[in-house]
Amino acid sequence: MTEATAQAGNVYYPYSLELGDVRGGFWRSPKYDATIITELEDAACGSGFANILTDRDGKRRRIPLLVEYDKELLPHLTFKAALDILGFSQENIQMRPGRYIKLGDDIRIPVDDEGAALINLAGKWEDTFVHYSYSDILITYAHEVGAQGEIPPKLHSLKDKVCFVGLTATGTADINPNALEPVYPMVGMHANLYNSIVTKSFLRRASPALNLAILFIICLLNLLIALKMRPPKSILFRLGTLVLFVGFGFLLFLLFGLWIDLFLPILIYILTYLGSSLFRYIKELQTRELIEKELSIARNIQ
Repeated sequence: MTEATAQAGNVYYPYSLELGDVRGGFWRSPKYDATIITELEDAACGSGFANILTDRDGKRRRIPLLVEYDKELLPHLTFKAALDILGFSQENIQMRPGRYIKLGDDIRIPVDDEGAALINLAGKWEDTFVHYSYSDILITYAHEVGAQGEIPPKLHSLKDKVCFVGLTATGTADINPNALEPVYPMVGMHANLYNSIVTKSFLRRASPALNLAILFIICLLNLLIALKMRPPKSILFRLGTLVLFVGFGFLLFLLFGLWIDLFLPILIYILTYLGSSLFRYIKELQTRELIEKELSIARNIQ
């Protein structure tokens, strides 16, 4: 295997890091979780860590591109391969922690406060990329390779392609849920990250300032509707506004890869509606009580 790796000259091997805390916009690692065999690492074209972050809901959406270990920034395996193929080196990339990592003049990868990039999923696992069973490739090569070592016809589609090798069987350790599917192989997440970098199709989360501005506009609009309109017209107008807001959020995501927060504005919108309705009810109740009191006084005078 070491000889084949050296002969190929384009093989990258992964290792795993133990992630500690976040400082300066990057994860810090105190030690390796799993290393590469020394002979393989020496023969490989490059290496990098293979860690993927898991969010609080158990889904995987983000990949850290760089992790600090022993005062050195180590690259993610897929990021390292993309850098080499695109002709960049880690030394000449431009970084603004918490904002972006820039390659050259026209590739800017948005990252969050942990130095992680949102994974732009190309689609469901069965519908994206070309899948080959590793055992089928070995069997095909062993049975059909020629005397001079020609590539079998069945394997010609792999020529000049970037191949990701990993576990895809259900129940293995590399299977986790993501934003699209409850069962998705980790090798697919690496492939999606690579595809995003080489095609320059990135996802970016809206800044806190933009999300705050959207929240303010939503609340102001809701209050204006509550003051200017009466039920049931105000209810229909609110529902229409809410549908337009959600549609606008999905449109921004699909066209520009911009992810704005939808949950909090919708929650505030509903709470504002309930609050304004309660205020209107209390006000009308007070007005009715006042009218009844005045009528009572008038009856007593008569």
